[in-house]
Amino acid sequence: MSRRPLPNEIVPFKCTDKLIDESWTPDRAADLANLPSPFRAILVGGCGSGKSTVAKQLLIHQRPRFSELILVHADGPGEGRESGTTEWDDADPTLIMNEIPDLEWFDELCANDDPCNPVKRLLVIDDLEQTSANKARLRNLALVFRYISTHKSMSIVLCHQSMFDIMPLVRKMANVYVIWPPRAKNELTLIANRVGLDKDVLRALFKQLCHDPRDSIMVDLTRNSPQKLRLNLWTPIDLDSDDD
Repeated sequence: MSRRPLPNEIVPFKCTDKLIDESWTPDRAADLANLPSPFRAILVGGCGSGKSTVAKQLLIHQRPRFSELILVHADGPGEGRESGTTEWDDADPTLIMNEIPDLEWFDELCANDDPCNPVKRLLVIDDLEQTSANKARLRNLALVFRYISTHKSMSIVLCHQSMFDIMPLVRKMANVYVIWPPRAKNELTLIANRVGLDKDVLRALFKQLCHDPRDSIMVDLTRNSPQKLRLNLWTPIDLDSDDD
């Protein structure tokens, strides 16, 4: 019995854990805020810059919609206390907590999901302290970016005030960045290096385009993105243009 020879090229093997693997299509590209899930977004800006508002845009523009919104907030409910924040009430979160769950929690959450009709979930981590965090929080934060997002079909939005204070592995694993002009010059250098731009280019983009305190630059590194650079999620930025 003859065997068919294998091709001299990479043969794809589908990971059966990854039930959702959306991609950019012409229909999706009609709304640039409709990122293919699962995505891992970092939103970095000062207090009052509008990070939560932009996070909500990524939620409401998602098609097909997210079935569940899980919010981890510093002022979320914990042992013996109720939630002290109402900031996300208008998004009708499925669950609010004040700590990032561990792997066993996510396993239980997804245990009854139908592989033929997977559940689309969004995990929002809003201004949760990292510099003085305990080992469990840092371990679970790394876990959700490194493993949970792809293997549990979960998109992630992390809102924070400083790129310096976000753990290096999380910065590396993100594929979407929404950035407001930082005050520190050395933070600008760190951000530019992480998103793959020259710091002088990023500085020029902030100076020339971000006239309102809530203006932001988006760097979309999702696979086959129709527009890598944008102002405020939707406005394309073309670095190859002859326009100054």
